Amino acid sequence: MKKDVVIESSQNSIFKSLKELSSSSGIKKQSQFILMGEKLIQEFLSSKSSDLQKKFPMEAEILVTGGESIISKTKFANEVQKIFLSPALFKEVDIIGTHSNLLLLKAPAIQQQDPMVTPAGLELICPLGDPSNLGALTRSAVAFGIQKMILTEEASHPYHPKAIKSSAGASLHMNFSRTISFPKMELVHQFKPSYLLDLDGTSIEKFKWPQNLFLIVGEEGPGFQRLKDYKNISSQQKITVSTANVESLNATVATSCALFAFSTSKQKIN
Repeated sequence: MKKDVVIESSQNSIFKSLKELSSSSGIKKQSQFILMGEKLIQEFLSSKSSDLQKKFPMEAEILVTGGESIISKTKFANEVQKIFLSPALFKEVDIIGTHSNLLLLKAPAIQQQDPMVTPAGLELICPLGDPSNLGALTRSAVAFGIQKMILTEEASHPYHPKAIKSSAGASLHMNFSRTISFPKMELVHQFKPSYLLDLDGTSIEKFKWPQNLFLIVGEEGPGFQRLKDYKNISSQQKITVSTANVESLNATVATSCALFAFSTSKQKIN
């Protein structure tokens, strides 16, 4: 077990490394992330979450100098280092403003997706760069029984604190993999069978959902315009969420509607 530390200087190397974890690049670089939120942490520490504890090993508890440890009341009391930060430094690390103790966890490696491997059920391919949007979509995916999300290079890190918060912890239960940059993807030759959630296409209400497919979410803003072979994709590979009085829904809401439609179609088959 590492010795507990007290940090009062912003020049401290440990503090600098903790600050880096407020970005996707920092999480990827250090293979660590910070779990924030009193409820999420209590759930993580419960005996029911032993699988999560194995998946995300605890490396430290982060708390305000003079604060009371949460870990000390658990079976992990003698296993996890405590990092005490001055109030000002703690505020900088606590980027979503939980005002409660934080956990530093080990982030598992996210494997590269082989585009030639066929999907098992519905697998989402997602380029969302906003961590809050990614987290919200992950929450919907878990709610509707999706087992895997494939993130493009542009996508936020799924264990970004804002992603975990907006997912209400669902990010910890999703299987993630990575693929190439969104504009470089070639759906005609790879990721078969794939369908685009686009402005035009078959309505999700009339679409005959295959048992196994890749569902592709557009980028925030440009949609599919940067996709390399977008012009070569047939209308049969496009599905849409019909709307009234508005041109379209945002990517997270539209995809959530599609996932609900897919889950409903599975129930009818079963």
